[in-house]
Order: sequence, then structure tokens, then C-alpha cells
Amino acid sequence: MLTTIRDNQKINKYLDIPLQHISDNMLKAMNRGITSQQIQDLIDLIRNTIPEVTIRSTFIVGFPGETEEDFEQLYNFIEKYRLDNVGFFKYSHEEGTKAGKKIDSVDEETKFERYLSLMELQREIIEEKNKSKLGKKVKIIYDGKIDNERLGRTEWQAPEVDPLTVIETDKRIIKGKFYDAEIVGVQDYDIVARII
Repeated sequence: MLTTIRDNQKINKYLDIPLQHISDNMLKAMNRGITSQQIQDLIDLIRNTIPEVTIRSTFIVGFPGETEEDFEQLYNFIEKYRLDNVGFFKYSHEEGTKAGKKIDSVDEETKFERYLSLMELQREIIEEKNKSKLGKKVKIIYDGKIDNERLGRTEWQAPEVDPLTVIETDKRIIKGKFYDAEIVGVQDYDIVARII
């Protein structure tokens, strides 16, 4: 599958893999059916096969039983593997699930601190990745205007979940069409691209 994604120009080089955690203790508690080492091996395989791949994932902090060591493993994984787009969520009980029957052993303040710590780390990673793209020529799709800003997406930005591309142009552009552009700036998580 990976070589097909790599070799077929009609397939976007974007994978969303909901990993949830990296600590073996947490992966077992969450019934993920995979180990930390298998996750790391998988990401290495994906990146070695598709060098230009974008990897998005989601992680949960504060799952019942998460220790400081479990959290540190997750933090270190995010820092080392520098995934492209990541969502973090604080665990909350959900009725009807196995986890919903567990005792919530991580207090809300600790969950929030862990969440903020990961969000700040990911913000730094995204900013660094975005700055490395300055001057790059990309294809973008125009999604429309919000508050007088023209917004679109590159191939590494999924709708509604990833950062956006702010489009600079004096030309009339049509919603839903693709345009060639150059990345000329960074705005927090978003990039700024000028239509060529």
C-alpha cells in the first residue's frame, strides 16, 4: 500500500493514524493491540517509503492509570518523531465504554497541564516545519473567504482539522479550484501563500 501511495500521483501523500498514546502501559489499557516499538517501526517504515509524507495523529492525555512516566514517554515521542499535524484531547468518561467504568485516577488539573505542555511542544514543531517551507512552490485549493481572508489548503492540510493556508492574490480566484502558489509567510499554525 505504501509504495502505491508513493508512486501514484493521484494519491495524496497524507496519512491519518489515530495512535492515542505511545506508552505500552497506556496502549494496553486502551486495548490498542499495538506496542510502542511497533508504532515507531511503522512510522519509520512510512517515512522511509514515502519521504514527503504528511502524518497526522491524535493522542489522549489523562487516561485512567496514566503515570508521569507514561506522559513523559508520550512527550518524548512527540518531540522525537515531530508528526506534521496532531490533535490532543483530555480524557473524559464516556458511558457505555470499557474505559468509562475505570476510576479516573488523573485529576483535571494534571490533565490540563499535560495537555498544555503537548500543545506548546506541537506549536513549536509546526512553526519550525512551516518556516522550513518558506519559498516552496505548492498547489493549493481555494476554500473561500472568512473575515475577508481568502483561505485554502495544501495537500498536507485536511479540511476542518488541520491548519490553513492564507491566500494572497490580487486576482479573482474561484472556490474549489486549484492554484499554483509560493509559501511567503507563517501565521501561528497557518501558512501564507501567494498565487503565482
